[in-house]
This record gives sequence, C-alpha cells and structure tokens, in this order.
Amino acid sequence: MENQESQFRALYATYLTWQESQKDQTDGYEYERSFVELTQKLNKDLLDMTLQRTPSTSDTTKKKSTPVSVL
Repeated sequence: MENQESQFRALYATYLTWQESQKDQTDGYEYERSFVELTQKLNKDLLDMTLQRTPSTSDTTKKKSTPVSVL
C-alpha cells in the first residue's frame, strides 16, 4: 500500500511541476499542447501502475482448448 501511495505522490508531483511551469504561459496553443503531453504521460504512468498490480490468475490466462474429434 505504501508503494502505491508513493507512486501516486510521484504522479501528483509531476502535475505540480507542470502547473508551476505554466504560471507565465501566455500562448494558448503552447499551454494546450503541454497539457495534452502531461495528461498522456499521467495516463500512461497510471496504466502501467495498474497493470503491475494485476495478479495473474487462471481467470486472466488464455484457456487451452482441446480439439474436438470428428466422428
């Protein structure tokens, strides 16, 4: 649980760094471009975090099928 919390804190720190970098931003296009980059990075990092915690169970593994013999 502590590792998960530290990962979320790192994501939040990324957001705060971006927010600080945009204080003097006057160009709307540049602001939007950097926001899109930030959200894509955060989404990717969050997805990676989620996939790392997903347990590999028999429900998530591909089932092996046995061929049906023709009579």
